[in-house]
Amino acid sequence: MAEQLKQYEAYRKDPVNNPRPESLVDEDYFKDQMGNQESPPVGSANLPPVPHRSKPKSILTCSDSVNGKVMEKYAWSQQLDELVIRVPLPAEIVKGSQVHVKYTKRQIGIWWKEESEEGGLNVVLNTYLMHAIDVSESDWTLVPGEAINITLGKLEPK
Repeated sequence: MAEQLKQYEAYRKDPVNNPRPESLVDEDYFKDQMGNQESPPVGSANLPPVPHRSKPKSILTCSDSVNGKVMEKYAWSQQLDELVIRVPLPAEIVKGSQVHVKYTKRQIGIWWKEESEEGGLNVVLNTYLMHAIDVSESDWTLVPGEAINITLGKLEPK
């Protein structure tokens, strides 16, 4: 074991000229401590379940971004007269009142409040738009527990 530590120290000081040591574990020591027992399988301990909040399913595919792009939290696509944004949702988002979709002629914001002890907001998008939209020709729909689909009408077809 002492020789392995010396090799490791030499490696730490000059990794270019010293090979990385194979192992720094004294396997005989661990066998003595374990009584030559096999390690228990991972996950076999009786631990309480870990609470978790559901994350949005990644339902975005390349077909969600025709003439657009799939981003980390949303996908967008466009035609000459409209821009479409699709945002996957956690399963617990089932009502329109749980999400906030705000848009103006030059801005858009999409967020919802986290359903966890920490709370907080999950801001998906909060940005200025490159070109102006026609707010009267824009709308959004909620597919409960699945996605928000936002259609923004373009003010000038491009």
